[in-house]
Amino acid sequence: MHKRKTTLLFLTISLGVFFAAPSQMTGQNKNTGASIKVGIVKDNSLSEEGGCSLQLPVDLKRKNERFVFLNDYGENAVMNIDGKDVKFKLVSHHQSTEKAKKGDRSTWTYAARGTTVRVDFVVTGVCPPNDESCEVTSYDATITVTRGGSQQQVLAKGQCGS
Repeated sequence: MHKRKTTLLFLTISLGVFFAAPSQMTGQNKNTGASIKVGIVKDNSLSEEGGCSLQLPVDLKRKNERFVFLNDYGENAVMNIDGKDVKFKLVSHHQSTEKAKKGDRSTWTYAARGTTVRVDFVVTGVCPPNDESCEVTSYDATITVTRGGSQQQVLAKGQCGS
C-alpha cells in the first residue's frame, strides 16, 4: 500500500511540473529569460518631413498620435524599446520599383545597439488615380524586434507619405 501511495505522489508531482513549466516561460526567451517591451515613441519629430508612421490598430481607430514605429523614408527609424526611444539605421530593404498597388509587400530592416527591427509592410490602400493631391499609401505591418535570443512581434497599421 505504501509503495502505491509513493508512486501516485511521484506521478502527481511529475505531471504538475510537466504542465506548469511551459506556462512559466511564456513571453520570455528560453535561453536568456529577457523579454523585449515595445512601447509608444515619445519623440514624434522624425516623421514631420514625411515618412512612415505606424500605430497599434486601436490607436489608429482612435485617431490619436501614438506611434510604435516612425521612419523618415531614408536611413533613419525610431521605436520605443523597453521605455526608451531608440534610433535605428537602415540595413536593407526590398520593395517593388513599380507604383504601389493593394497587396504589394515590402520589407525594411534596421539595426542599433544589438537590436534588429524588421518591418514587413502590406499595402492596404493607395491614392485614387486622378487625385494629384494625395501623397500617402496605407499599410498593415508586422514589426519584429530581435535582441539576443529574444523576439517580440507587433501588428501595426499606418501610412507612408508626406
